[in-house]
This record gives sequence, C-alpha cells and structure tokens, in this order.
Amino acid sequence: MGTISYLQGRRTYWDADKQKSFDVLLTKRLKINAAKKKIKTGIVGFGLSGRVFHAPFISIHNGFKLHSIVSSGNVAKQNYPKAKVFNDFLSLINNPEIELVVICTPHLIHAEQAAMALEKANTW
Repeated sequence: MGTISYLQGRRTYWDADKQKSFDVLLTKRLKINAAKKKIKTGIVGFGLSGRVFHAPFISIHNGFKLHSIVSSGNVAKQNYPKAKVFNDFLSLINNPEIELVVICTPHLIHAEQAAMALEKANTW
C-alpha cells in the first residue's frame, strides 16, 4: 500500500510495492550490465556537484560510461567531448541508450526528476 509524504512542501505519493519491484529490476539490470559492459550513464546538471564530483568519477570508473550530460552551458562539452550534451531533461530520459540517471540539479526539483526517470525506467 502506498503512503503520502511531504517533501520540501510538495505532496508526493510513494508506493512501497512499486519501489520493491523497481529495486529488484535495477539490481538485476546492474548485475547483468556489470558482467557484460559499462553502464551508460547520464548526468542531469553540470554545476558543482555534476562537474566536480559525479562526472569525473563516472568517466574514469571501469563500470560506467559517461554517455550524456544535461547542461545549459558549453563547459560540459568542452570537458567531456565524447559525451552527448542535451539542453533538457526529457531528451536524456527519452534516450533509450541511458541505463542510469544521476541527478545533480537543485534540491527543489530532485523528487520530480527522480520520479520521471523512474517512470521512464519502467518502460525500458
């Protein structure tokens, strides 16, 4: 059964059964991908967190491929020329090649973007 919670002033709905199903699916998918190939990863936001912490780690880790970055500026393309750079979040999550989304945007929109990415993941 789902529960209603309040996250940063927004009412959100969390379904424990869907979360468990998603966790199992994600765990299986990550195990399968780790054995076969690098996980194609997209980063949403290229501010301090995305630029300094997440992108460098993902780009050098053997288990991940920095596939795409959502950024409004040109710095992402200059720093990671092999990565695709999108101007909007929907382009990233609608890309069927993306297997993992790392959200590095301001906190106020984390929940909304995470929910959208999770819903899209259920259609892969």
